[in-house]
Amino acid sequence: MNKRLKTLIAAVLVLFIGLNMYLIYKEDNKVKRTSYVKTWNEAKKENLAKTLPSKGVVIPSEQQFVQHDPAKGSFNKFLVEEGEKVQAGTPLYSFTPEDSVELASQLEAEKTAVQGAIDSTETHIQSLTSYKSSIGSGTSSSVTSASTTLTDTEAADEDMKAFEIEKELYQLESDKSRLEAQLSSIETQLSSLQSSETEITVESEIEGTVQEIRQDLKNPLITVSSSSTSVEGILSENTRKSLKEGMKVKVEAKKGNGKSSGELADVADTPDRDPHVKKKSQYTYTATIENQKPFTLIGSHVDVQIITKEVNGAITVPKGAIFKEKKKHYVYVLGRDGLVRKTKVDAGISSGGKREVKSGLKAGDVVVRDPEAVVEDKGLFFTPLQAGKVRKADIKEIFEGKKWIIPFFTGIKEG
Repeated sequence: MNKRLKTLIAAVLVLFIGLNMYLIYKEDNKVKRTSYVKTWNEAKKENLAKTLPSKGVVIPSEQQFVQHDPAKGSFNKFLVEEGEKVQAGTPLYSFTPEDSVELASQLEAEKTAVQGAIDSTETHIQSLTSYKSSIGSGTSSSVTSASTTLTDTEAADEDMKAFEIEKELYQLESDKSRLEAQLSSIETQLSSLQSSETEITVESEIEGTVQEIRQDLKNPLITVSSSSTSVEGILSENTRKSLKEGMKVKVEAKKGNGKSSGELADVADTPDRDPHVKKKSQYTYTATIENQKPFTLIGSHVDVQIITKEVNGAITVPKGAIFKEKKKHYVYVLGRDGLVRKTKVDAGISSGGKREVKSGLKAGDVVVRDPEAVVEDKGLFFTPLQAGKVRKADIKEIFEGKKWIIPFFTGIKEG
């Protein structure tokens, strides 16, 4: 900053301070009705989400509880150890059949039942896929054709339908994979019987880790936990009412930098313990985890944010900038004409110190952060002068063409 500009700024400051001192002590002045606004913010357009905090724990997404039926034969030996990684189709234990013919008959019946379940699942998948195509993508807020115009509400309903179908298709594909693995295990046992082998092996139906082996041979004989993980948490009675499956979640590890998105996969409708009139009910939920890498440790604790409502492209202001009078919401807007105006707004959701403004403001409008700082509606206001941010071009613009003279003397007259 050169010497000439510094001198000019100093002169403006002296003039400004001197004039304000005169106006303050002058009788019947308007300065007493002028608002001194220390802090303000521009209304912004951004995505806003209302969240419900919760605590969770990492659990296996799926578990296989391997049962041994003594009627099929006598247990022989375990073929895996606790903590061992297994794939779908890995032999878990073997047994010696008591009656090969009877066992073959049982396995054929099981095979028929499983194959029927697979066929039924495939039919359901095809039906849902066809229905999903018929309702369209549903991504547009206003869809128009020769005979049909969808309102915003109808388009939102189609979005929800498509989402629910996609979720059900994902579950059906998972069920189908599990049934196919079960069918493969049955076919392996039948093949062993047909080749007159004395030992029959039972295979894993999922990829994962052998979590537990019962050496006392009680069922479940072996527990296999899937490699993929989910989050389990507890909800209070009040929060349960506002949640439903499919809501988005954000998961964060308590130790480390692990973060992931996901969604509520299941929300229990019954409490996790017997209801009691003198005890508060709690409900279990499970949520999927998209980014699996940071959340492989079963039993590790995580923080969960359940997104109960989300608005994309919302106009937001600091929560404290909105005040209420006679059941209506307002903000104070700073105008370019030097006046502050009380403006009615339609307030929406709030999150993280910000609040949505549904109507009444546009992005870029400047609002007062502390409404109590405003002395008078449609009154004058001034803000702290930040001399360090004054640019030479700004000073030049003020004094160019003597534009400052009229407001300057108008201020003295009004004072």
